[in-house]
This record gives sequence, structure tokens and C-alpha cells, in this order.
Amino acid sequence: MTLLFIGSLNEARRLSKQVPSGCFQFVKSNLNGIHLPDLGFMETDQENINLVLNGLEIKSKIDFKLISDNRTAADYKKLLRILHLLINGGIRNFKKERKEQLFKFIESTFTLNGSEVKRTSLNSRFSEFVNESETEFSENLKEFQKILFR
Repeated sequence: MTLLFIGSLNEARRLSKQVPSGCFQFVKSNLNGIHLPDLGFMETDQENINLVLNGLEIKSKIDFKLISDNRTAADYKKLLRILHLLINGGIRNFKKERKEQLFKFIESTFTLNGSEVKRTSLNSRFSEFVNESETEFSENLKEFQKILFR
């Protein structure tokens, strides 16, 4: 009985550290018909992306490849913009607890151009993302809105 209790406790701790995509409701259930490289994903990630959008566990991390304008690293803010459009209600107004869930979700679901997500960079880019002026925010979303909502 003690071993069962300890095992259950350890499993509960492990699960509490994971944030599955199921804690977010996505606007679209799949991206069929969308040219995934335009969004920074490989066509080979189609299955995992559909799993995420349907709240299911992915088989492997999805590599986001859109780079920033002046770097070779993948652009966190572009990924945040895509997630803002795909998560019902957007992510811009996320506060402490929801933001932490989002960060855990991103860390467990994506790599950025082959590299693991860096929490400090993610936090900085999220702050920049939410503090954009309304005009800048709207302009930056347009490119992805055209791709996602044809």
C-alpha cells in the first residue's frame, strides 16, 4: 500500500510539471491546406501540430524555424503571435498563472530552430510582445492572419 501511495505521489508531481496543450482551447482544430513553412514549421510537423491543436500529446517537439529579421535564431515573438491567433481569446492578456502555463507549454512543445527554448529569452520576448502599441501589435499580426484565416 505504501509503494502504491509513493508511486501515485511521484506520478502526480510529474504530471503537475507538465502542461499539456489541453489547458488551452485552440481556434482551429487543424492546419490542413495551410503551407506550414509560411508559419515556420516543417511539413513533417503536420501530425504533431494537429495533435497540439486538438489537445493531444505530441510524439516529438515541433521545431519552429522562423528567424528574426536580424538574427539566425528563431523568433520567439513570431511564435507568440501565431499562438495568440490560435489560442481562443489570445495570449496577450495572460497574467502570472496563465503565462506560466503558456511558458511550460511552449517549453514542452517546441524547439526554436533546433535549440531548446530559453526561459529568460521567452520571458523577455513575451514582455515586448504584450507591450507593443495597439497599432504595432495589429500590424505584426497581419502577416500570420493572412496565412491562418484565408
